Amino acid sequence: MFIKSPIKDFQLARFPTNHDASLRAWDAADELVLSWLEEHSPEQPPALILNDSFGAIALGSGGLISISDSKLSAMATELNARKNDVNCPQLLDALTPLPKTEGPIIIKIPKSMELLAYQLRKLRAQLADGQVIVGAAMVKHLPKRALELFEQIIGPTTTSLAKKKARLLFSHLDSSLSASSLPQSAFSYQEREYQSHANVFSSKSIDIGTRFLLQHLPHLPERGQIADLGCGNGIIGVECALRAPESDIHFFDESSMAIDSARYNWDHLVGSSRVAQFNWVDTFGSTPANHFDLVINNPPFHQGQVIGDFLAWNMFTASLRCLKVHGQLVIVGNRHLNYHGKLKKLFGNCETIASNAKFVILRATKLR
Repeated sequence: MFIKSPIKDFQLARFPTNHDASLRAWDAADELVLSWLEEHSPEQPPALILNDSFGAIALGSGGLISISDSKLSAMATELNARKNDVNCPQLLDALTPLPKTEGPIIIKIPKSMELLAYQLRKLRAQLADGQVIVGAAMVKHLPKRALELFEQIIGPTTTSLAKKKARLLFSHLDSSLSASSLPQSAFSYQEREYQSHANVFSSKSIDIGTRFLLQHLPHLPERGQIADLGCGNGIIGVECALRAPESDIHFFDESSMAIDSARYNWDHLVGSSRVAQFNWVDTFGSTPANHFDLVINNPPFHQGQVIGDFLAWNMFTASLRCLKVHGQLVIVGNRHLNYHGKLKKLFGNCETIASNAKFVILRATKLR
């Protein structure tokens, strides 16, 4: 599929691959941004681009720096740059300090309003007088709260007319507004406080699926290799470490904020003197095959606004590769997602550890 841009027509692909042919690697909000840049900033590419899922804006505008919490987005941008034989922008994670820049700043409105507030506060600290922040979203994904955050944190904000069900926001700095600090969320579990950055799943309370899983954790290997896949703030890996003090714990997540949160919670609840591995990667990255005795996973069922089981399936297949023979994958999921059938097809076996009205905990063993 091709998207038209001021530079050239680009062929863009989603990452990871989704076999739903109706899903594109861009939306009408990306097209509206590119059209605005061509008209209003033809000689100056955007200085910063935030939350560009597959590189449509960064590559289509010649953007200099692309910032995302998602490793999948960074990998998609690199992949699409190679596919189209163009320079890839500098790729930064969500926690890297922002440079001072000139030119328009583009931000795709994220699903999480906590993440939007965090990003706007970081941008405000680097914003120059007269520099514009352009927000972009599909109208159905643009809550009233987003406009309020722009006005409360940055300053006066106006909106474009809707086009193809997409809309832009234009915000300029009001230096009289007080700059607020970057918040972190926290909750307690078993009298232990877990902290989370803005974009971490269930950052303000333990989600009920994870709570159910922790109540029914199977026997842990005494001196094994345990992976917390899709770790979020690291609560599963930390709780495993406290129950299996001689096992090695590995944390994996495609969110840079999740990995940093997991590292913080490990240092404060387990102790930095005990070594753990923290990996900002897609599933297991370059982890060798036959490595883990146990993988524990609470898989996501959406990528941005797109709902589906393709991310879970990637996690399951990667787990099969990285488990040792007789190693086990333990997952928790909503009952209606039919993970039992998928795991049985992939592993050749699957058993139910526990279930309630909403969730099921499943275990699959690598047999060969």
